[in-house]
Amino acid sequence: MDKSIKIRNAVKDIKALDKKAVLSSGIRGVHAKTKEVVDRPNGWQQVYQHGEDYAQAKIEQSVSNAVDAEARGVAKGAKAAAKTNQVAARNTAHAARASTKAAVAAIRAAAKGITVFAKMAIVTVKSLVSIIAAGGKVAVAVILVICLVGLIVTSAIGIFFAGDDMGDGNPSLREVIVESNDEHA
Repeated sequence: MDKSIKIRNAVKDIKALDKKAVLSSGIRGVHAKTKEVVDRPNGWQQVYQHGEDYAQAKIEQSVSNAVDAEARGVAKGAKAAAKTNQVAARNTAHAARASTKAAVAAIRAAAKGITVFAKMAIVTVKSLVSIIAAGGKVAVAVILVICLVGLIVTSAIGIFFAGDDMGDGNPSLREVIVESNDEHA
């Protein structure tokens, strides 16, 4: 058996050359930035003449950092409020759809109830007509007398049939008539 290691031949095409050029330009840029920092006279540190200058610079830096942090917090709060508003709007729309469905169901139930009531009224009237027809002339005469009595009692003439005191503190009709006659006589 032949124990040889298989090696894959790498093809150097334009992609490989482009990668090298991109990487090398990035490294050159980092090297230039690092060299600028090293070439500074004092590196990252600043030399302050007095302690007051140092304190003032630290306070300014602290205030600047606090303002930046507050601005980030406000922006974050605004994003959270916007998201909360979106969720609330979505929930409101869902509730509106649900209440609309409930209203439609209630209207349908009411319409069905009215239909059932109308059918019951029609059946009741038909049964009354059949009872009256079965009773003959006597039933018709009794019904007419009852209707005439009801008409007279509820009409404007019915006031003359109510002569007694109602007990509500108002004078009776006879007392009002007598008083009116005395005033005009």
